[in-house]
Amino acid sequence: MNLQKRNILAHELLTIIKHLISENDLVKGVFIADVKLNESEDTIIVRDVTGKKTQYSLSEASYIFTDNLDMLGSFNKNVYKTVKASEDDEKKSSFMNLYERIREIEDQL
Repeated sequence: MNLQKRNILAHELLTIIKHLISENDLVKGVFIADVKLNESEDTIIVRDVTGKKTQYSLSEASYIFTDNLDMLGSFNKNVYKTVKASEDDEKKSSFMNLYERIREIEDQL
């Protein structure tokens, strides 16, 4: 894959992830202070409100939602499982559609 296409996909991933974090009822951006790409745009960096950083390669971006988020303290949750268990079908469907797009991008990388 050429660098330009990878960078376009990296920025799409970043946009989707930021949207899912800010729109998720569990996280709502309260615990996560920042999500960005590193300088070479091949790694996503998630920084919590305490300053702890976790890095994900672009091809593993969906792990942001399947890993337990230590930054949630006593509310340590796996966002994917929490959303899947939700009874709000509209929010669940919206999340899952965007999550599937993340998985499609991972497959392209």
